[in-house]
Formats: sequence, structure tokens, C-alpha cells
Amino acid sequence: MKISKQQLQQMIREEILSETGHTDVPSTRSDLITIVEDCDDLLKLLAEMPEHASLPTWWTNKIAIASSYLNSCRDYLLTSGGNNEDN
Repeated sequence: MKISKQQLQQMIREEILSETGHTDVPSTRSDLITIVEDCDDLLKLLAEMPEHASLPTWWTNKIAIASSYLNSCRDYLLTSGGNNEDN
């Protein structure tokens, strides 16, 4: 049986999602997989648009906020090693 790369990725994603439960690290990994997939889709769609195309301000603001939040999460793990129990 031959499967496509996309089918394999979906199978892996479903397996990861089924194993995550409600613990922090697996649940966060699952969320990050979804984020990466969404970003990949967005980059592909943006690549098809003219470089000087206009996007709604509310949309670009959401991207800017998401970028800032993800950057803060990364910085936290890099600087604390993820060992703090702070919320």
C-alpha cells in the first residue's frame, strides 16, 4: 500500500493528538504542530499573492500578536529552561 506524504503527515498528527491527553507538554506539542501546519498554509497562500497586495488591518494585527506571543513563549523556555512552575 502506497501513501502520500500528506497522508503520512496526517496519520502522524492523528497519532500525536491521540496520545496528548491533558498534560502540558504533549498538549502544547500538539498545538504547535497545528500552528506550524497553519503557518505553512498561510505562507503558501501569501506566496501566490502579488507582493504589494493589501490585507485587512485586523488580519495583519492578529499575525503580529500571534508572532509576539510565540516569541515570548520561546524566550521563556530558552531563558528559564522550562523549569519554573510559574503560571
